[in-house]
This record gives sequence, structure tokens and C-alpha cells, in this order.
Amino acid sequence: MQSGVLVIFLLTIASCTKEELENDKVTDQFYISRTGADMPIWVHGNAKSKTFVVTVHGGPILGYGLDFRRGKYIEELEKDYTMVYWDQRSSGASHGTYDKNSLTITNFAKDLDLLIRTLEKRYGEDISLFIMGHSFGGLLSGSYLSTKNHQNKIKGWINISGDLDVTKSNIDIVNRIIFFAEGFISIDENVGNWKSVLKEVKEIDTSLFPLTSNDEKKLTKITKTMGPLLEKYRNKPQYRQSEFNSVLISPAPSALTLVGNLLHAYTPINKDLEKYKLIHELPKINIPSLFVFGKYDLGNSPDVGLELYNTIGSVEKELIIYEHSSHETMMTEPEAFNSDVIKFIETHK
Repeated sequence: MQSGVLVIFLLTIASCTKEELENDKVTDQFYISRTGADMPIWVHGNAKSKTFVVTVHGGPILGYGLDFRRGKYIEELEKDYTMVYWDQRSSGASHGTYDKNSLTITNFAKDLDLLIRTLEKRYGEDISLFIMGHSFGGLLSGSYLSTKNHQNKIKGWINISGDLDVTKSNIDIVNRIIFFAEGFISIDENVGNWKSVLKEVKEIDTSLFPLTSNDEKKLTKITKTMGPLLEKYRNKPQYRQSEFNSVLISPAPSALTLVGNLLHAYTPINKDLEKYKLIHELPKINIPSLFVFGKYDLGNSPDVGLELYNTIGSVEKELIIYEHSSHETMMTEPEAFNSDVIKFIETHK
């Protein structure tokens, strides 16, 4: 770690050792460090609630923790609970010197365990902890919960459009496109366009992972074509600030951080993901679980949510499909999302 970075790191730790409480609100920032990776944590919300929701961002690598704070929905959750935002190793504003071979699902899950233990030590072992994972974060949090006795520390799991098996993603995307194309053709809506989509998507070889370069380009073209066809059915994301500002200033990371993420996009974790099957671990998880998926999510479709729901060992579980959302349900249907999440937390905290 360079000396300048070390000074900033130490000042941050020193300034955040004691939380500044104002009107029962907490704003805190600190780092956790493991095997050479220094990962920033931001804590915002209602300190009096003693209920902490640990967010686990998507990716891998290209995500960042404060992405969860961009949506309007978060204002309601921070009013009721203490929200925790974490930049995973080699993501967002994380840094340090570490072996690239440490970028594995197992190691990411160990980082998450360190974060949980740090929160307990920092805020007290009497806090109620929930985990909220989005996309890859859903798979990562599932891996954490199914390991050892980790789930005993957690009151509930909120999985938003979570991955299940990335090697099936090609099949899931193609099947979902076929589902929409055949459905709209059957009701005589934009028949010409949907027939063209159907013809092209059926030419993609889903037996390969990843797809060939030509099929990857074809799939990208198809999904772009589908955008205008589905526009009236999907809500637009509701942000707390303009998307332009969110790239340049807080709560999103800086433009330089985003560039850094792109430089780290190809890492060993991609190979690790090809082998990892969360489906095999789900029966081990028995804590209350809420699965939230969007009807128009092409990759992690409601079919993925149904498989998660049917396979998990939990008795207290719920699957909710949002009718006007794709991958980021919390951004596109914030009122419904908040209502469902708050109900879940209040029931199980």
C-alpha cells in the first residue's frame, strides 16, 4: 500500500471509530482487510433500530456497493434500518496488493464473514442482521449462508434477481426471449418484429458456455431490438439524482474507479463461476428467505427465482415477481419493493 493511501486509510479509521449520532441516524465509514485486499464499508441509516441490512452488490468485479444508494427506494429503508454498503475485493473503491488467485467465490464469502463479524464487534452482538444480495450478490450471499454455521448469525436473506448457475445463463436468456416472442405473436402484437426476433434467437447455440463471438453479438443485437418492444411494459428506474451525476459524484464511485473496474474485468473468478452451482448448496439454507425477481429480466428470469424457491431448505420463504421490472426491481418498482422488504424484515427481525 502506498504511503498516501495508508495515511488516508488510517485517518478514515480514526475518524470513524466513534459513530456520530444525530436524530438517531448513523453515518460511518471504515475498511475491512483480508489477504491484502482493503475493502471500504459505508453505513447509513437508523441507528436506533438495531437492524442492519448488509447489501451485497452484483458483478463480479464490475459492481460497487454504493450502487444500492442510487435508487429512490433506499431513502425509506435508511429511515427504518441501518444499511451497510460494501465494495467487494477488486470492485468499486477497494484496493490493496493481493494475489489475483484470491478472486474466488470462497474467498469473497470469507470477506463477507469478516464484514459480519466486524459489524457485530463495532455495533454490538445484539443487532439483527439481514443480507440483501443482487444478481451475483445473490449467489455470493447464498454461498456465504450455506457455509459452516454462518446463517445462524443472520435473521433473513433477501435475494434480488440472484444468479443460480451462470453456465445456464445462455439457455435462460434464449428461453426467456422465446417465451416473450411466442407470447406477443399469439396476441397479434408487433408480429413482424417478434417473428424476426424468434427466428434469430433460435439460431443461437445454447450448448456452449460462453457463447461464440458471433452468437454473443447476435444476442446483444436481439436484446437491443427487444428494448423498444417491451418499453411500455417496463418501468424506468427511479434515481435519487441524475445518472450523469451518479457517475461523477457520491453515492456512486468516481469515473476513475469505474475505469479501474474495467481493467480488472477478466479475473479467475469467472472460471470459478463456471464450476460453482448454488443449486447444490440451497438445501443447507433454512433461514427466512425472500426472492424478488422481475418479469422482464432476460438473464435471471422468474424461472430462476422459482428454482431457488423450490430448492432452498427454508420453510419461511416467499417468491415475488414484479410485473413491470427487469433486473433491478428495487429501482423500477421502489414502492412495492420497499413494502415487501419492510414487511419481511419486520416479521423476522
